[in-house]
Amino acid sequence: MKRRFAVLALMTAMAFACALHAGTFRVMVCPSNEEIESFIDCFFPTRAYDAAVLASQQERQTAAVGKERGEKLAKAYDLENASAIEEARELFDSPVEFDDEEEKPFDVVLAKASREFDAQTLCSDPVLLDYLCREYDTDLILIPYISSIQGFRHIMLYAYSYGDREAVLVFERLAQDSEKYTVDAALKIAPYFTSRTPALLLLEYLVPGTHIELDDSEVRALEDYVMTTEGRHTVRLSASGYEERYFATELSGTSVFSVDASMKAVVLHGLRLESTPAADVVVDGKTIGQTPLVLETYRLPFSATFEAEGYASGKLSLTGEPMDTVSVSLKPQWMADGSNLKKAKDGFYSDLARTIILFGVKVLARSFDDGTGTFFPALNAVADGALTISLVDLLGSLIDYYRTSEYVSE
Repeated sequence: MKRRFAVLALMTAMAFACALHAGTFRVMVCPSNEEIESFIDCFFPTRAYDAAVLASQQERQTAAVGKERGEKLAKAYDLENASAIEEARELFDSPVEFDDEEEKPFDVVLAKASREFDAQTLCSDPVLLDYLCREYDTDLILIPYISSIQGFRHIMLYAYSYGDREAVLVFERLAQDSEKYTVDAALKIAPYFTSRTPALLLLEYLVPGTHIELDDSEVRALEDYVMTTEGRHTVRLSASGYEERYFATELSGTSVFSVDASMKAVVLHGLRLESTPAADVVVDGKTIGQTPLVLETYRLPFSATFEAEGYASGKLSLTGEPMDTVSVSLKPQWMADGSNLKKAKDGFYSDLARTIILFGVKVLARSFDDGTGTFFPALNAVADGALTISLVDLLGSLIDYYRTSEYVSE
């Protein structure tokens, strides 16, 4: 028992220490603000390696493990078990050891507090901020603070790193009818994630869904903005139905630079549209003809609707490689009607319930038949006949239910 207690304490402390740090840089936005959180999520997936950050994390972890070990020691004293006390004290006095960390970027993770805190209170209380950092194992707290000044919105953003003496005002602006921070705020918090001078690239006229590569690495855009650093960069843009673009640009630090990111649509030729039965083809709300139909020119992505009387509409969507011929099969209207599936389902379960009841009647008739009367033999015979008919109906409703579900799911 005593040995089990010591082993459990040791394993718990070790697991706790290992779980606290796994190459992450934890950021809390408090009070929560979706705009600031979206900046973190999109612009800062990683944080540059910093030995000071790692040392700060290990300091918090050491304190947390010490607290855990202290609680184990207190429990051992409560048990008044000398052996358990000795082993718990030995564990408490032993140093907290950490694995050697690779000098690679930290993965940025958004942390959430269990409740909201007042922004003004947070900005003026470093003791509370340090407590939150320890409680939620957080490296950086960003504090959105919005107040009113003579009809204007005073929009401020404070930042606090664990162990600092105070929260630092990193961004502020006045706005009359808005509480948006704008991407300028993202530029101001960028130094907390990178040691290089940040810059924002605005890709104007960007095609929705465009794949963006910056310096041969895939990046995400937020409202067509891409976070990067000052200096020369290469940009590659690719999107379905458009010619790929590749260009270089030179960016100044702590600024927003815009570039025309429009792309030339690829015009394709000779797409044959077929359907069963023949149907009207509707593109962008306009009927362009009836199948079979050959489109002389089209562009990807391409979508069309096929309509025929007595049939449910069929939809076609092409987003990948160009094709020569596309065929669409339309369902009769009754097949697409969900009420038919419900009717078939209800019929099947109704027949199943009736069959179960008749089977129960047959079992009861046999159980009570002692061979001296005529009632139970007659009831058994009637149940046999009714059960046979019910089984046939059940098989038919099962087939109908299966076919209807197949038709509707196609």
